[in-house]
This record gives sequence, C-alpha cells and structure tokens, in this order.
Amino acid sequence: MEDVDYSVKNRKSQVTNLNTVKFEDQGQLKTNSNILNNSKNITNEKLRKSSVAILRNRFFRIALTTLNSMTYFYNTSIYNRFVVTDGSTTSDSPQAFQNIHDHTAMWNYINGQLLNSLYWDAWYNRLNVSFNEKDFIAHDNKVLGVARLRQLRVDPSQCDIPKQMRGVIEKCYPAYSTKARFTKSIQIQGNITPIYTKNAWDFSDSHVTGATSYSAPYGYYDGSGYIQDLSRSNDETVAILNELFQGRWIDQSTRALFIDFTIYNANVNIFVIVKIIFEMPESGGLFGSTIVQPVRLFRYQTVTDYFVLVCEIVYLVFLAYYTIEEILEIFKYLTIDRSLNQLTRTMSVAAYDLLGFLIMFCIVYFAFAQLGYLAFSARTLAYSSFTQTTYSLFRIMVGDIDFPSILKAHPVLGPIFFVTFVFFVFFVLLNMFLAIIDESYKTTKAELIQQKNDVTLGHILKKKAKDLAKRVQKKRSKSIVRILREYGLMGKEKLPYEDYRQALKSHGYSEPEIFTTFVKYDEDGDNNLDLTEQQQLAYEIDLGVIYKIGEPVDEGIGTDEDSNGNSVKDEDNYVDPEDYNELIQNVDLMEATLVSIITRIDELLASLEQIEIAKREHRIQLSGIIKDMKFYLNVQEEQNPILLACRIL
Repeated sequence: MEDVDYSVKNRKSQVTNLNTVKFEDQGQLKTNSNILNNSKNITNEKLRKSSVAILRNRFFRIALTTLNSMTYFYNTSIYNRFVVTDGSTTSDSPQAFQNIHDHTAMWNYINGQLLNSLYWDAWYNRLNVSFNEKDFIAHDNKVLGVARLRQLRVDPSQCDIPKQMRGVIEKCYPAYSTKARFTKSIQIQGNITPIYTKNAWDFSDSHVTGATSYSAPYGYYDGSGYIQDLSRSNDETVAILNELFQGRWIDQSTRALFIDFTIYNANVNIFVIVKIIFEMPESGGLFGSTIVQPVRLFRYQTVTDYFVLVCEIVYLVFLAYYTIEEILEIFKYLTIDRSLNQLTRTMSVAAYDLLGFLIMFCIVYFAFAQLGYLAFSARTLAYSSFTQTTYSLFRIMVGDIDFPSILKAHPVLGPIFFVTFVFFVFFVLLNMFLAIIDESYKTTKAELIQQKNDVTLGHILKKKAKDLAKRVQKKRSKSIVRILREYGLMGKEKLPYEDYRQALKSHGYSEPEIFTTFVKYDEDGDNNLDLTEQQQLAYEIDLGVIYKIGEPVDEGIGTDEDSNGNSVKDEDNYVDPEDYNELIQNVDLMEATLVSIITRIDELLASLEQIEIAKREHRIQLSGIIKDMKFYLNVQEEQNPILLACRIL
C-alpha cells in the first residue's frame, strides 16, 4: 500500500514538473513572439524613414547638380554685356539700353553696343583673332549660327479714323493682332537696291521663321514676321544694317522688333538664349526688354550626370507612388469623415447653381474691369491694360485697395467706380454665393438625417476604443496564477515582489491591486512568496474565493460543527470569474459615463453663468438708455413751453 502511495505521489510530482516546463516553454514562446513583432515594427519604421530620406536626398541632388553657381555668374556676364551700359557709353547717352525710347536710339544701340558685343575680331593687343577663334564673344562664348532680326507689322487699312478727323489724319496704325497683321511686301524707301537684304522685305509665316509666339509686356506676338539674318562678318553685318536703315525697314507700322541669338560656353557646358525685344505700341514711343535664359542641353555627359539621371528616375518613381497613395487615401476618407462628406455633397448639390452664379459674376466682374480700363488706363499703371485691371479688381476683393490712385486718376468717377464695385461684388454677389452654399448645406443635412447612419470616422474611432478597452479587460480577466505560470514564476522557491509586480502590471492590473494581493499571501513578510504561499494563492484564486481587504483568513481551525455550520456561508463566497469580470467592466463603464455627465453639467453651468452676466450687462445698458431719454425729454420740455403746459394739464 505504501508503494502504491509512493508511486502516485511520484506520478503527481512528474505531472507537476511537466506542467511547469510547459508553462515555461509557453512563456518563452510568447516572449520570442513579442520580440519578433517588435523587430518587425522597428524594421517597418526604419524602412519608412529610409524612404523619406532617399526621396529628400534625390530631390536636393537633382536641384543642386542640374545647375551650379557658375550659371548665375555666366548669365550675369552676358546680361551686363548686352544690356548694361558698356564702358564707352555713359548712363545719360542715348545708346544706353535703359534710355532707348525712340527709333534713333534703337538704331544707335544696334550699331553700337550690340555689334561691339557680338563681334570680337581682335585681341586686347590689337592683333586679329585666328580663323578658329572667330564667332566668339569675349573669346569664350561661341555664337551658334548668326543673330536674327524679326519684326512684326500692322496693316493701316485695319484702323478706322473718325469722320471728324479724316481731313487731318490720313493713316492710323492699330494694335497688333492676327487680324491686323500686315503680310504684304514692304515698300523700300530711299531708292536703294537691296544686296544683302533681299528677303528682309517679304513676309514669312511661323513655319519659315521657326519662331514661337511670345507674350511681351505691351502685347502678344506670333512667330511670323519679316526676318533678316546677320552675317558672321562684322563688316557685312554693318552693310546689312545700313541697307535696312536707309530703306526704312522699321517705321510707324512696326509693332515689335526681336533680336535672337544663342551662345554656348564649353567651359561650363551651358547654353544661353538671348532675346532682345523693342516694342512700339499704338500709343507711341518705344520700350525695350530682354530675356537671358541659361539652359543645359547636354545634361548627361559625365558619371555624375548619369548618377543624377538615376536620381531623377528614382525621384519620379517615389513621387508617383506617394502621389497615387495620397490620392487614394483622400478618396477613402472623404466618405468616412462626416464633415468632409457633408462638404463634398454640399458642393455637388450646389454645382448647377454655382455655375449660373459664376456666369453672372463673370459678366459683372469683367464689365467693371472694362469700365476701369477705359476710365483710368491713361493715368494709372494698375489699370493700364485690361489684364492689369482684372488683377487690380481682384486685389480690391481680397482687401488690397489702392484708392488714392483711383481718386487721383479721376476725382469724380473714381469714387463712384469704387463704391459701386464694392457694393455689387461684396454686398450682392458675395451674399448670393453664401445663400447658395447655405441652401445646399441645409438640403444635404436634411438628406443625411433621413438616411440610415452609415459607417463614419467617429464610429470607427469608437469601435477601436471599445476594442482596446475589451483587450485591456481581456488582459485583466486572466487570473493571477495563469499570468504567473505564463511567465514561469509559479513553482519557484522564492517569488520576489518585483517579478510579481512586472508580470501583473503588463496585463493591466493596477498598483493597489498588485500590492494588496501580494501582501495578503506574504504571511512571513519577507517580500517573497515561498512555495507554501504560492500554493495558497493558487488554491484560493482558482476557486474564485473573494476576500475582503482586512478580513482575517479562516485557517480551518475549529470543530466539525463550525465547519458544517458555515458550509452554506462559504458557498455564498464563491463567485464565477466571468461574472466578476463582467461586473468590473460595468463598473468601469459607469464611472466613465458619470465623468462625461459631470463634464457636461460643468459646461452647462458655465454657459448659464455667461448668460446671466450678459443679462446683467444688458440691464445696465437699458437703464443708461432710459436715463438718457428721460434727461432729453426734460430738457425738451424746459425749452418748449407747449410741452411743459401739456404735461401740467
């Protein structure tokens, strides 16, 4: 019999050891799983940061290596050579580019500074350059081809002279447009026979010239016109310009003259496109402007350039990927978020009304723009053209108002124009726009109320919060013994308080709960749970016995009658763990609800207090108004004897 008992005990101890090893293995597996998940999260975060760093690096690499600092110095050198006054010309001289305002000054500039800058036939020691050194500007900048002159003219027959002035003026010249463009041959003046400029007097369309349309400060010009190419020889170029000058190639019919040429500097591998424009608007006068545009056409020549090409491709791939990703996210969350959903639906409902409003707004806006252009264009720069007038009116709409310039342009019409524009645009059209949006919003809101509540962003956040709370409660629903077994702490000779605390805290238990349960079973007070105390802990928690804090534990000392008498009472102390956890969840939910209710009550009391303060201030104001009225009536009665007599009667 003793052998049987011994074998049973031995078998139980083996089973206990196997369970302990099993829980230790489970704890190790869970620890390894947590480590693996953390490593995956860290890897994903590193990949994200690396992608952003690569995208930023490629952006700056492309931006900083496409053009270098020498581009600025090269561009400035060319600009100063052709535009800024050279050493042989003073700033007050008519040849200075900024002082060119008539045909004479323009021809002086072309024959002077332009030719001197284009042709370098000798070195500083007056020795002529070799054949290979010709066609260079400043000996480093190669002129590709030759410079070209191109002018655009208008047809005088497209300009109508008022009947009252036809006896005084025979011809007038309109503004440049494709309709008013002159395409016939130019009549050569001065009885000269062209030798170098035979084709300069005939019109060529844009297919022949190869030029594109261009928007200049005073007009928009297409690529057609009358062209004349200069020569590679300085002497021949002088002869060409002399023929054009003597034959009066440029006259009142000319609206624009373009001088185009391209330069290349092999030292920095940069092309410079130079365009010099002389405009002669219908108002008279002459205005010059320039464009000096550096560009790098041979971009991929060295290893660094090919590296930049790879960076550009990578950048475009990243840019396309992130752009598509963000667009998809926008469309994904537009319908989820209630506010964005209301906004999109409001704009879709108001689309047709807004289209009609836009048409009406454009009619009113451009009517005021036309009026402003006609009334103030001659005296105000902000209204000098129709385009500038539209910009100026838009500036008035956003609050950038230049009223003194309008008042100075026309003391009577200026204020009337300003007041009427503000009235119609701000007080009429703007309120119409707001009314359309408001009506559409009301319609959309009513439709959303009648519809079934779909999934919104708020619902998703609430669901996630509830899932998180359930997850926390699920952690707390695990018994203490099960948690300790998962961490391999049960069965140890000594279970320290710190290990006990860390295991329970990771599963959502609070500090007071951890401390109370540990102190309860640490009978010897050595801050460790030995095997006996662990068995007592496992026995009571597995049975679901509830002990009140401070209540003495029944050690089982007493008679059998006491034990039998208290059996019913002990049974009442047993609680189902699931019911206990559900009770805890309900209590937590009730506490959260009470906190929300208390917060709303506080907000309501604060609002009532603000209303009471406002009422008091309103009463004080009314009292002051009544006093002022009484005082005024008394003064009127004293001054008027009729009112005084009526009051006495």
